[in-house]
Amino acid sequence: MTDIPIKNTGKTPLPVGGFMVLPGETRIFPEHHVPPHLRPVVAEAEVEAPDPDADLKALLEGNVGEVREALPAFTDDELDSLEALESEDAGGKGRKGVLEAIAEARLQRAVDADLDAFKESLQDLDEEALLAKLDEVGGDVDRQNLVQAAVEALDTAGDGES
Repeated sequence: MTDIPIKNTGKTPLPVGGFMVLPGETRIFPEHHVPPHLRPVVAEAEVEAPDPDADLKALLEGNVGEVREALPAFTDDELDSLEALESEDAGGKGRKGVLEAIAEARLQRAVDADLDAFKESLQDLDEEALLAKLDEVGGDVDRQNLVQAAVEALDTAGDGES
């Protein structure tokens, strides 16, 4: 059992557990005699918020290959955090392989977004315009494939209309 000091800072006697604490007086009482409103407030233990980067930190404990394989599943913001954590944990110099893998993932995302935009631009073109686009793309194999697929889709659609 804990003893609790009760100080009466008022101008009238304070009843506590069958006793009176006179104004300006401090008396010590066993906890079970002190009414709840006079007991000291016990601060609740602060619940530590989970670390939002815990999964990223766990991944960085793995080797470069494991990190590289996991990168496609992360958002751009998570890639930024991953890069910062890798650099931070290594005193500003992260593992070269991990940092290169993150850069490659970003580059691949940019290329994919560019190809998606190019594919969208082909949607409304007729066959003649698509063939002209095929000449424009030059040696870009990915864009050539997209234009050829669009031409084939037009041919297939045209065959269905006959």
